[in-house]
Formats: sequence, structure tokens, C-alpha cells
Amino acid sequence: MHSKVGAFFLATCLVFATCIRVVAQTESDCPENIGFELGDFSNWKCYTGGIDPKTNVINISQLGEVEGRHTIIPATSTELDFYGNFPVVCPNGSNYSVMLGNATSGSQAEKMTYRFKVPDDAADYTFIYNYAVVFQNPSHAVEAQPKFTVNVFDDVTNQSIGCGSHDFVATSNLPGFQRAGTSDKWFKPWAPVSINFLGYAGKTIRIEFATNDCAPGGHFGYAYVDVNENCSSPISGNTVCPGITDHVTLKAPAGFKEYYWYNSDMSQVLGKESTLTISPIPPLNTIYALKIVPFPELGCENVLYTSITEYTGPLDLKVTPEPLAGCRDVGVDLTAPFITAGSTPKFKFSYYTDQECTTFVQGAKAVKQSGTYYIKATNPSGCFVVKPVNVQIFDPPKVVVNNPGAICKPGAVNLTNPAITSGSGPGIVFSYWKDVDASIPLTSPAAVSESGVYYIKATLPNTCPVMTPVTVSIVDIPVLKIAKAQFEVCAGEYLTEAEITQGSSTGLVYTFFRDAALTQKLSSLQEITISSTYYVKATNYAGCLLTAPFKVICQPELDLRVAPITTVDYPETVDLNTTITPVNGLTYTFWLDALATKPVENPSKILASGKFFVKAENSNHCRRILPMEVVVVPPPLPSLKSTNAFTPNGDGTNDTFRMELTGIIDLNYFKVFDRWGQVVFSGRSSSQAWDGKKDGIDVPTGTYYWVFDGYDRYYKQKVNSSGSVILIR
Repeated sequence: MHSKVGAFFLATCLVFATCIRVVAQTESDCPENIGFELGDFSNWKCYTGGIDPKTNVINISQLGEVEGRHTIIPATSTELDFYGNFPVVCPNGSNYSVMLGNATSGSQAEKMTYRFKVPDDAADYTFIYNYAVVFQNPSHAVEAQPKFTVNVFDDVTNQSIGCGSHDFVATSNLPGFQRAGTSDKWFKPWAPVSINFLGYAGKTIRIEFATNDCAPGGHFGYAYVDVNENCSSPISGNTVCPGITDHVTLKAPAGFKEYYWYNSDMSQVLGKESTLTISPIPPLNTIYALKIVPFPELGCENVLYTSITEYTGPLDLKVTPEPLAGCRDVGVDLTAPFITAGSTPKFKFSYYTDQECTTFVQGAKAVKQSGTYYIKATNPSGCFVVKPVNVQIFDPPKVVVNNPGAICKPGAVNLTNPAITSGSGPGIVFSYWKDVDASIPLTSPAAVSESGVYYIKATLPNTCPVMTPVTVSIVDIPVLKIAKAQFEVCAGEYLTEAEITQGSSTGLVYTFFRDAALTQKLSSLQEITISSTYYVKATNYAGCLLTAPFKVICQPELDLRVAPITTVDYPETVDLNTTITPVNGLTYTFWLDALATKPVENPSKILASGKFFVKAENSNHCRRILPMEVVVVPPPLPSLKSTNAFTPNGDGTNDTFRMELTGIIDLNYFKVFDRWGQVVFSGRSSSQAWDGKKDGIDVPTGTYYWVFDGYDRYYKQKVNSSGSVILIR
């Protein structure tokens, strides 16, 4: 699970693993799913929480398993713990282990609890768990360190039981630990702890496993838990099974430091190994005692008992004689019930690659390699029988399915056409189906007339059949519609696809021709300049083809003639209507732009030079637009000047004072003042002159002052000035 974890997993950590074994008198005494043999957490309670980085208080109260913190691991896993290099699956042979916690730091904490009742008639009831611990010492205060805690309680009194409870706090001097290389990681391989519940018959026991990260959150912990549900005895091999005639071999629970085998009253030591072979077979009900001694400070010393029994019932393992064939992508399920149908009931099956049953099959539900495998059937008494089963794994044939192109109704697709499966391997037999399960045959594969997804099954001897989908598309004939019976096209204008085929099906591709035989293709609709009947071909994505004629009347160019315009001087105006020669049936309008979008407001009175456009249009809305140039010579720029003196003596020379003006100037006011500011003259037009009188009476010789204010309406600017003039008599 963590054998190749990256540098992240080299951070500070606490890791532990636990393997539990409950020993009872009969199979029915096993607490249900205490060994996770259902592959889930049934009857267990899972909790999560954390450790407060300020107070170091652990709070684990959130009920419910959490993915990544309570994880089921199948026995097929072969991975090793990243730090301790021990198997992540407990080596006691059960089918599942559990990982408690994870390798992510963050002040997390996890717990699992299980309650079970000691049988009422259990005079001697022994509880065995195995554990492995790996940790890094982060050198925090003890209460802030990562921890692994195991507690066993009387559930009623909440009192701890025996020496099965442990509280491992990360340090570098725990007994039995080894250092991982030169790092600051320490690990303890799998080791057992036994608890004898003598005197607890009929009472409820609670076991708890918990781990927590360090309080600051930089160091983590996790656990592996695996429970062996063989509850008949912690000592195996005590049953004389059918076919055994000369000896029995008693096997002790693994992982303890020392073993001492005794006779029933412990007066004689019979052996000091983990196994004891007895030959010949002793009388039935002969009792043997086993003292197990754990490593120092790592468990309880305990004495276990077993007696010789005999199993005389049926032990019949039936295995299907036929080879089990499967496909490479799916494999063969060795656990399928039909393979061992008819065998003696209550067998527990396990699967191996060798006859000695030393190597488990990895992935027994999906074996993907041909060969001989072995099924071991073990009954509740521990007797077993092994039989081989042959597996043949086939590779699928090479199958290529080319989807046929879409066709139009009322056509049909021939799925049996070799082109459909071109590129497939040789010798394949093809069959045709409506469903992927090959349960509904396609009755007419050579003439499929409905769109849909069908399936081609490829079969070849000694290979797996392959189901491949094939898509048939049969489309409706499209609609080709010509929008008008006749199209009238003005000179200089052109038809478009949209105009001609309005109302047709979408997605069609159009091609246009001059002839009904569709041999004279038009490269563009702009080639239609002569009145005639033309033809359009419409094709959809399926290749369905339709043709239709359409008639075009090409209108001649309109007779629009514009006469040259004579140059005029402002304020003379130009009437644009006089520049054209009228033709019956045409209407004329004048515009400021060549697209005829901005009309001339008063075409009969043009006051300024510019480029204008005349549009002629007939009743068919054909039109022609021509430009025209208008030249209106503008007036001179506005100016104003006057004399410095005048002599109103009646001699005809210089008798008045007036303004000499150029431009088209409108007078606002023209006034003359005496030196006291009295108005002596006020003109009413820009051409009016002062004759030296005020109210008809001559004013005396002297200097007078004038003011002129006007506006040039052509250049749209003010014209104003002031000055003085001398009147001489």
C-alpha cells in the first residue's frame, strides 16, 4: 500500500498495525465480523477526531467511517509498509485487513471499537491480537507525541482487563523496536498479545484501537488491523482429519518469543518450538498445554489448552472438471459458486498458485493468466482438501468494424458486406445482434432499414467472442424548394443561394448548372446574366441528391442619362432635377452617398459644391445610380473697411461715411457716436451710409466713433469692427 511512497511520507510519523485472533470453543462463538470477513465494518464502530495543538487533548467523537481513514485491505495485497518494510496485511491468513488512519499529518485522530460477549459456558476464553508499530520521534512533550493506544475493557464497569492494554508513545527507546536505516524512524514488526478472559464468562468486552498525530500536526499515525475468525482454538492441528493415520502436528499462534508445550498437568515439557509433532496419534480427548511468552513488555504470558479431536464427517470438495475459459480483459472468477457446487457445506475456500498452498492467488475473482490453480477447502474443524482447476485465458480476435455511411430512405444497409469488417483477422465468424448481450438476433442483417446501433459478434475458435457496435444511419429524403416561379434580376445584381432555395431542408450543399443534364456547372451565381432556365442540385450529408429548375429574367440596364451641370456663382443655386433626361416608367431620387442611404434634403436648390448621386428605379425595383458633380463658386471671404474722414459738403465727392463690405453679410447693427457717446447715426442695412446729419441737422466738424456688428451667412462667422472717422465741413 505504501511501498513506493514519495518523499512526503518521510515526514514524522507514527504507524501501527494490529492483528486480532479470538479463541472460542465452537465456531458459533466467533463474534460476527470481528475479523472483517464480510469485507466491511459491520458491527464495528468507527470514529474520527483530532488532537488540540494547544491543550494536547484528544477528542474523537465523530461517528462513522471516513474514506481514507478507515480502509478495508484485501489479503491479495502484496505491498509492504513504507517505513517498517513489513506486510500491510496481517500474516495470519485471514481475508481482510483494515488500515486505520492515513499518512497525512494534520492533528488527526481515529478510533475503532468492537463489543462482544464472552460465551456463558466459556471456562477458558482467550483473546489474541498482533500488532506492529512504526514511528518517528518528533521530540515533542510526551502528551503531544504521536500515539498508538490499545484498550480492552469490561464494558459494564469500564475497567481495563489484563495486560492487553497498551499505550505506545513515540520515543526512541521502546523495547523490541528497530531503527529504519540511519533515519529517525523506528519500527516493531508483527508481534502477538494474548488476554485470558478467565472469570468473564457471560460478560461484554469492549476493545478499542486508536491512533493520533502529534498535536502540532506535523507527524502522523496509522494502523493495520486484521482479525482471524478461526475461533475453535488458537492452537491448530489438534483435529485428526480423514486420511491422517500416523501423527498430528500442533501449531501455536505465531509471533511470540518463547513456546513451552506440556502435558495436561504441566508436569512434563514436551517441546519448545512453535509446533509440536506427536506420533503415533494420541487417544482422543488427550489434553495438551502451551505456555506462550511474549517479548519483554510487549504482551502477556499466557497458558493455552487444546485437546485431540477427530473429524469423521464428510470432506468432499467437488471441482468442475471442465477447464474454466475466460477472456483476457475480464478473466475467470475462481470464487464463482458453480465451480465448487456439490461440495460439503460450510467449507471456507482459499485459492493458491501451488499445490502446497503457500502462495495466494492475487485477484482470485479475475484470474487473467492461463494455468493450473488450486482450491483449498477448509471445514470448521480445520480439516482441508485441495484440488486443482485448469484455467484457459484467451485473447480476443482482432476485430475492425467500419461504420457504413448514411444512406437515404427507402434504402437499406448490408451489414454483412465485407467492407464493414475489413481489417479484421482471418477466419472470424460474424453474427449480428440488436443488443450488446447477444440475446436479440438481427433477423435481416443484409438489409437493415432502420437507423440505430447494432452489434457484430466476432467468434473464432479458442478465442473470446467480441461484441462491437456498428451505427446505421438511414435518413429522410431532404426537401428542395424553389422559392419563386420566376426570379427577376436587375442588371448589376445577382441571386443568392438563400433567395433561390428558401424553404428547403437545412444542411444541404447546392451546386448550380446551365443545363438539365447537369454538365455545365456554374462556378458562381454571378455568371447568371442572361435570361434562361437554370438548374440546382442539392445534396445532404448522406449523399441524397435532388434537382430542380428555376427561371431567371435578367432585366436590362436602366436608361439613366445625366447632363453636365453649369458652374454657378453663389448665391445662385442648382436644380438637380434639370440635369437628367426623364424616361417613362422610371422614378428619380437624389442622394448624398453612392449606396443611396442619405437623401438630399432639397435637390432643387443646391447652394454649395459637392458630389451627389441620382438613383433611377423602375417598377421591378431595378435601379441604377450615377454620380453628379455640382460646382457653386462661393462668395469672397467676409471683410470690412472704411475711410478715415469724409466731407459732407454736397460736392459729390466723399460726401458720406459708409462701410465697404465683401461677403454675404447680414447687419446686426451699425452705429456712429459723438465724443459724448450720443448716437448720431444708426444704420438699418449693411449698405446704408451716414450723411453727417443727426435727425436731419448737420453735426459739427469733429471726430466721431463707429461700431459695426454683422454675420456672414455663407461662411457662418461673425463680422465686427470699430473705429473713428473725422467729419470735415
